[in-house]
Order: sequence, then structure tokens, then C-alpha cells
Amino acid sequence: MPTIIAMIKDYESDILEMIAEYWGIAQDLDPQENIRERLSNRMGEAALFGEVLVTLSDDAREALADLSRQGGKISLTQFTHQHGSFRQLGYLQRKKIISGETRTSATEELVYKGLIGIAFFRGEMEAQEFVFLPDEFRVSMEKETKNLPLSALERKIATIDPATVQQIISAGEQLIEHGCTLLAGMRRGYERTYIQDYVPVCLEPFLFQLLRSNHTITSQGVIDKDLVKNLLTDHPSRVLHGLKDHWLASESVDELRLLPGLAFEGTWINHPVRTRQQVINILHGLPAGQWFGIEEAVDYFYQHHPDFQRSIGEFDTWMIKSTDTGIYMTGFDHWHAVEGRLIRYFLRCPLYWMQEVELGAKKGSNSMHCFRRIDTKEPASGEPTITGIVSVMKDGTIITPDDTAHQIRYQIARLCDWGPPRKNGYAYSISINTFRHLEREGLSPQTFAAFLREHSQQPHPPSIQKVLKNLDQGQNTATISPQVVLQAENQAIIRIINQNMKDYVVEQLNPTTLIVLKKGIKPIQKTLFENGFLLDFSSMYNQNTISN
Repeated sequence: MPTIIAMIKDYESDILEMIAEYWGIAQDLDPQENIRERLSNRMGEAALFGEVLVTLSDDAREALADLSRQGGKISLTQFTHQHGSFRQLGYLQRKKIISGETRTSATEELVYKGLIGIAFFRGEMEAQEFVFLPDEFRVSMEKETKNLPLSALERKIATIDPATVQQIISAGEQLIEHGCTLLAGMRRGYERTYIQDYVPVCLEPFLFQLLRSNHTITSQGVIDKDLVKNLLTDHPSRVLHGLKDHWLASESVDELRLLPGLAFEGTWINHPVRTRQQVINILHGLPAGQWFGIEEAVDYFYQHHPDFQRSIGEFDTWMIKSTDTGIYMTGFDHWHAVEGRLIRYFLRCPLYWMQEVELGAKKGSNSMHCFRRIDTKEPASGEPTITGIVSVMKDGTIITPDDTAHQIRYQIARLCDWGPPRKNGYAYSISINTFRHLEREGLSPQTFAAFLREHSQQPHPPSIQKVLKNLDQGQNTATISPQVVLQAENQAIIRIINQNMKDYVVEQLNPTTLIVLKKGIKPIQKTLFENGFLLDFSSMYNQNTISN
């Protein structure tokens, strides 16, 4: 931290004279000597500092205590937000402040009485203006602050009684689980809007940016197979640890621009690493395991760290617009609409998924509005434990439990149609598209069947073998056209439908063609699969709609 002489080296002579007068040492200064050096030496005396301290207003003493307790340096934005603005004043105005004739902010009182300085300090990305306490004063303040009351800046976020938290959720390794879903869906050819039905809405954009940032997804939207293999086969705790390290250093993952409801215009540049690190460093000051309210945390940042995202000049220059109202969020008045929303997002999304915090709900509420910090754990050693067993049903449905190995589920999910989202595990179905994907990749149906057999808990239903046999014979499919006309490649298919699904048959046009009810498409598909045949309705519907 700068010294007293560094603080006053650029002060005009009239300011130095006023400071010397206030400190009661004007008579000790010899115009023939170096006035700055002599002044700084006297001001550095601990006894004199103690005498001056008691003459300050209560607000100024509290502000000085804040500055000391926070290491002697606070951004100008934060300090003035808490302790009042600072103006460049003329001689007469300064003299009235020093004499006590004019009541002013604690910031101006401390600056013009020579107790704090304002200077630019080099940050991670750019220089930023800070209020600082000279080194000599910091030593004296370490003793004095013990006798001063706690200031507003020292009041932490109000805690929540653990007994009132009735529901607790922990992310565990779900980030990798959802990463598996996103990558398999993209490899399958699904649109991201469709994949969002299976991945939490707030997580999917963040996860996509994270995987783009580490090149698992290329800039062209192509999946890197080697990186996917490493992601899904290594121990989940090591993978999560690696993703977290990458996230902490990533400038391309921009949490601010991921906030829903905001549009960003102009050429201004955000530095997400700096913002991210500030938020984490501040939250790491909270004890692990203690519950805090999310809204209380937002208020804490507002009161004590309002410039964690935008500095004082950036509040007016960054063009951020509400997509709901069209209003631009410029000026500090819109702090809660931008910074407040960003703190909520950090706690409920990246910090939660990265296992920095757990979330909780108070009794009588379904909303996760409290959090507690988790101590960081070292990544596990050894190989991952695989417990989940795949189930293959007679109608071609495949069930993968939550604890299925990620690599196994990925292979199934990228080849099969997706069923509706489930609470425990995932449901997929073998269809004509499965075998088309296999063919495009040069894989045989028998290879896929052997893969399923290796990872399922019982022998395959006979229908699986029938499907493979009929594929070899080239008489495996029935096709539904947009007119809900079913055309079969052999009469055996028609006989099965007439015998088992006659309630869905409107009319038989010829030995291999039926008109069927639209609502019968899914039941007919399942019945045909159980008998070894596939139903091709790709010409009638987009597959995303059918899967729903």
C-alpha cells in the first residue's frame, strides 16, 4: 500500500497547509525544508494519529474502520456508495470542511483532512480507482479498530436457522450427466431447443458455452469425439474438477450475457473472469455449512460490493436493455435489474452446478431461496464405479437408470429416439432411425445388439432378434405417409396389425396397404417391434414431434 508521502506528493501547497493546520503541526514545518517529507514524518507518529482520530466525526471514524478492516484498500465506487460521494472542492469549501463549519460526506472529510488517498491501482484487466489507507496509518488502525464498533461493512449476510430449511438439493455430479445429454442430443441431430426439455433451462446455455470454451464442441458445432470420450469415461469428480478449473479461467463463458431477459448492445467489453473471481472470493468469506438467504446475499453485494460487475463509469456506458420493457438498464438505479439478477444467477446456476454451494427451501416454500457454501474436495482417485444396468423392453424401449455409466448412456442416446423426460433415469426407443445412424457410421445392427447385451440385465426379448433377422432379409419396415396410409413390405406386417391393432385400422386398400388412425401410430409401432418389424414415419413427422 502507498505511504503517506506517496499520498501527498501531488497535493498543492494550500492543501498541505490545511492538513498541517488540522493535524496541529503547522508550526513544525520549515519552508526551507522538504515540507512533504517533514509532514509525512510527523503524520506517521502513532500518538499524533490517535489524537487526530478522536477529532473525526462518527461517520468518518466508521468509514476509516471499514477501510482498515478490509485491508486498507476499497474501490472508490464501493467506498463512496457506502460513505458518501467525493468532489474536487475549492479552497474556501475545503477550509470550511476542515474547520467543521460545513458538514460533508465521510469520504470528503477523510480525504481533505489527510487520512485517506485516492489513486489508480492496476487490476487483473485494467486500472481501477481505489480509496486507500497509507501504510503508516494501517499499523496504527490495527490497534484503534479493536475499540471501534463494527461498521455496516462488517455485518455479514443474515444467517438462516437450519431447522427452517426443509428441502436441500445438491448438484453432485449432475453437471456431467447433463453434459452427456447435451452432447448426445447434438450428435443425434436434435436442435438445442428440443434438448432443453431434458437439461435444466438455466443450465443448458451455460453448459453449451463451457463445452464450447474447452473445445468439446467446436466453433462449427461439431462434437470432438476424443474429448467426449475423456469427459465421459474419467472419474466424474476429476472431470468436474477439470471443468471447474477451466470455467474459473474462461473469458468466453460470460455469465452476464447469459442472463435471460436482457439484451446487450454496443462494443463495450466485459471481463467475466474478474467478476467471477470477485463473487467467489467474497462468498468464500462466509463459513461453510451455514445457511444464508439469496436475497440477503443480493442486498449484501448491493451495500458492500456494488461494483463487482460494472465500475462507476460503466453504469452509464454499457448498453444493457430489458427485453420485456425495452428500457435501457443504464445508471446505478438499475443495479438490481442487472447486478442483483447476476448474483442470483451465480448462486442458482454455475456455483450450484460446480458444487460451490447447495441450495435449500424454507418450510412452506417450494422456491430454492437460501444457500450454504461447500468446502472444496480433492478429486477422487481410481476408476469410476459403474452400477446402473440397462433394461431393454420387448417393444424396443431402453431404460437407462440415473447411475448408468455416462459413456454407455451417451452411445444409446445418440443412436436412439428419446422418450419423454423421466424423474429417475432416461427412456429411449429403437427405431428405423437407429439403424440409419448405424449405417452412416459403418456399424452393423449386430454390433449395437451386442453392445446392449453387454450392458443389460437380462437376455434380449425375442423381438430384438426378429428385428435383426428381418433387417437382413430386407423386409423389416412399414411406412406411414402424410395421408396416414401404412404401406408394408410384406403381408405378414398387415396380418399382425389386423389381428392386434384392428381398432386403429380404417380401411385395407390392398394386401400391403392400410389406412390407419393417427392416434394408432405409436401403438402400431410398439406392436410391430415386438413382432420383429420397424415402423418408418420419418416422411410424415419431424422426429422431435414424434418423440414427444
